[in-house]
Amino acid sequence: MADVQFDLSLQNFTTHDIDQLQNIAVRISNPSSRPDTPCLMLAAHYDSVEFSSGGSDDGSGVVTLLEVFSNLVNDPIITFDQVHLIVLFTSAEELGLRGAAAFISNHTWKTSVRRFINIDSTGGNGKAILFRVKPSQIVIDYARVPRPHANVIGNEVLDLLGRDTDYSEFATRGSLSGYDFAFYLDGYSYHTLLDRPSTVEEGALQHLGENTLALSRLKISTSSFPNPLRDHDHKEQYHLRYSF
Repeated sequence: MADVQFDLSLQNFTTHDIDQLQNIAVRISNPSSRPDTPCLMLAAHYDSVEFSSGGSDDGSGVVTLLEVFSNLVNDPIITFDQVHLIVLFTSAEELGLRGAAAFISNHTWKTSVRRFINIDSTGGNGKAILFRVKPSQIVIDYARVPRPHANVIGNEVLDLLGRDTDYSEFATRGSLSGYDFAFYLDGYSYHTLLDRPSTVEEGALQHLGENTLALSRLKISTSSFPNPLRDHDHKEQYHLRYSF
């Protein structure tokens, strides 16, 4: 493992008159790199709804990021000198994305984030899809992962359910560039007692993990962050309208 530095941040916040809420974030950097080094941020929420163990929503995202984190920091080729890594686990996503909002509004690390990858779930089977991306050009990088899978249906499902993910806070309110991934098949267990870890297919996690790891490796390369990055077609965020 390269010479790296780990910084832990526990961000406390209050929402809906509920205190003792906390975002958990770790930043991995090279001690010799510049303080303004750009960051890739990986994000998932660790809270769940009442009476649900959250095996898929969003335990699947949490375990995926923990495994990706382990692979990246133990890779001797990755030095984190040109791009740092932030792994963020938000709370209160189920209370209106309030953890992500707290990070965007108040956390000092937000200013260094150049790309983010958000992972969420409404089911536990099948391939996780990329269903939102901002700006449209960075979808090209996703085409280089082992088994890309993208479709607008995920965004349509969220609209039908009246749900959203932390992506909206990061991309819209925070004006960050990034990706939104989620499982969506077999959503009968979503927000119920049935959402146990055993409902999540191992193959589904493997697919999501391999793609997230490959995309993260690519983004940590120095060529991944042209600045400034503009969407040539439109100033608004883009929803994916095609499949690979």
